[in-house]
Amino acid sequence: MNRVAFLIVAICLCVVGCSDPARPHLELLVSAWGRVLGTQFPDLENYEGDERKIRFLRANSTATYKMLTDYLSVDRPITPELKQFLADWQAVSKQSMDLHNAMIDEKRYTYNDDEKELAERLIKGESIAGIELLDHLKGY
Repeated sequence: MNRVAFLIVAICLCVVGCSDPARPHLELLVSAWGRVLGTQFPDLENYEGDERKIRFLRANSTATYKMLTDYLSVDRPITPELKQFLADWQAVSKQSMDLHNAMIDEKRYTYNDDEKELAERLIKGESIAGIELLDHLKGY
């Protein structure tokens, strides 16, 4: 019984003992990002091939953009570097969302020559941003 009580106290001290005001905001960010990563898009089952891929990229960019917009709408005690990183990630998500929205509106599911390089950069940028986020969270 004493070991269990000691363990509970130790855990509480670790959680409560963190006086960094940014920590709850960073935990919120990680939680929101996790929800985006875990988002299922069941309506995509209605599509196949390139159309499904373009619709998935749009849905994923939209979810990421909304998450970042919501998070950045509140002034949080995070570093200016992290704020700028999140704003840059938000801009990339918006650009990807807009590109794929335009393609879907045109009922076009392959990139034209002008879009191909941009789309590759945007998709790669959004993917890498999640990994780079972890670098910003080191030490917490």
